[in-house]
Amino acid sequence: MRIYNSDGSEPEMCGNGIRCLAKFLETLETSDGKAPQAPHTYRIHTLAGVISPTLQPDGQVTVDMGPPYLLAREIPTTLAAAEDKVVAVPLTVAEQPWTVTCVSMGNPHCITFVEDVAAIPLETLGPQFGHHPAFPQRINTEFIQVVRPDYLKMRVWERGAGITLACGTGACAALVAGC
Repeated sequence: MRIYNSDGSEPEMCGNGIRCLAKFLETLETSDGKAPQAPHTYRIHTLAGVISPTLQPDGQVTVDMGPPYLLAREIPTTLAAAEDKVVAVPLTVAEQPWTVTCVSMGNPHCITFVEDVAAIPLETLGPQFGHHPAFPQRINTEFIQVVRPDYLKMRVWERGAGITLACGTGACAALVAGC
C-alpha cells in the first residue's frame, strides 16, 4: 500500500486508509457482498512494515498497529537524546510553551493535551508544529482534550495533508501518550 498526501508527499502508512483497503479487498474477493463468516486477515506491506488488518464477521475491520515507539531516534526528533523517550517534554511553538509526547506508530506524531480543542487555532498552529525544526521529517500533531478517562476529543494536523477529521495512527498515538 502506498499513500500520497494532497501535497504529493508519501507517509509511511495510514491507519484509516489500511482499514479502507481491507474493505476494498473484501469486495474484490466476495461476489455476494457479505462479510466473511470467520475473521480474515490480510498482510499489507507499507513503508512502516507489514500491517495486518482483520475483517471481522460483523463487517468491522480491526488493525494490529504494532508497538508504539517513543525513543527520539524512532520518531525522529531532536527534543531528547536519541535513546531517550520523548514523554512530557517542553516545546515552544508560536512563542508559547507546550508539553508534548512524541510517538511513532509507523509514522511520527506529536501529542499535546489541552483544556479545549475547539479553542486551538489549528490552521495556524498545525503547520508551526508540523514544520518545527525539532522534527526533521515533519510531524503529525494531535491536540487532545480529556473529556473523561474513557473519552478524548482530538484535532489533527497531518503532515502533507493539513487539517483532517480523523487519524487512525493519531488516535493510537494519543492513547499511548495518555497512558
